[in-house]
Amino acid sequence: MDIQIIAEERWYLPVEDRCTLFVRERGSGEPIVVLHGGPGHSHDLLLGAFVRLEAEHRFVYYDQRGTFYSPFETSLISFAANINDLEVLRKELAIDQLTLLAHSAGSLLAMGYIEQFPDRVANAILVGSPAFRYPKQDEEDLGDPVIQSDEFDQLIMEKTQRQLKLEGLPQTIDQQSLASLSAKEKSNVASVYFAANFLHDVGRWRNLRGGGVFYNQTTAKRTHDTMPETWDYAESLGNFKGRITVINGRDDYRINGNLWRNIREEIPHLEYVEIAEAGHAIWIDQPNAFESAVRDALRTSE
Repeated sequence: MDIQIIAEERWYLPVEDRCTLFVRERGSGEPIVVLHGGPGHSHDLLLGAFVRLEAEHRFVYYDQRGTFYSPFETSLISFAANINDLEVLRKELAIDQLTLLAHSAGSLLAMGYIEQFPDRVANAILVGSPAFRYPKQDEEDLGDPVIQSDEFDQLIMEKTQRQLKLEGLPQTIDQQSLASLSAKEKSNVASVYFAANFLHDVGRWRNLRGGGVFYNQTTAKRTHDTMPETWDYAESLGNFKGRITVINGRDDYRINGNLWRNIREEIPHLEYVEIAEAGHAIWIDQPNAFESAVRDALRTSE
């Protein structure tokens, strides 16, 4: 059996106050800078997402400040600092115009970077992305870009319980139910719950990386608290000269697809792609459709 060896390099990028960002490069070819989501997650979540494309492209992953591989003091963590870090990385890579591939909250980082450095991006591919603006005064019925509701919390819990039953694990997630489990079983319960938030098919939970120690709640809160309270990138994206593709799962419970479908035409050059039977980690739910959509989006920069 032939074993595929993936070319990989790891290095550290100094950015501020003797702090560094962990950088991982995989594949070969034209570079694509990957922005992980969260905030607070590590880039590990995305390491399996683009394997089929690594023979043609070099993916540059990095952990944003305060995440697993890039520890920072809390006072140094902010949304604005993350934008500046991306510019430092661009200069270090000596790339005049970036191709950005962003996931979830990383899409907002991409939008913020485009607003500040519009001439430094040629192509932006946003995956599992919140909408580029909040509803206006007469659009409240469309809902916020990211959905937080008891209804969706209940739906996710029901998906979790169904999968836990299939795995022969307790369906009640409380201290009493978990007390008798082994460490491995407790970890599996947590992984299933994590997957229920990310996947349409929770049965694929073993394929989902991240969560657990790879998530930093303090970093998440600090980054979230320093983001625009109600963002609006409509004007900056409308003036952006590069290409923008959004690839979302139709069954992503946290991303407001209804808002996207109602406002996407405000950015004429934005291509919006929805993949059926896919949640927030589209590459696991629908790997073939996801690969095809990313390939099409990358061709826009050729």
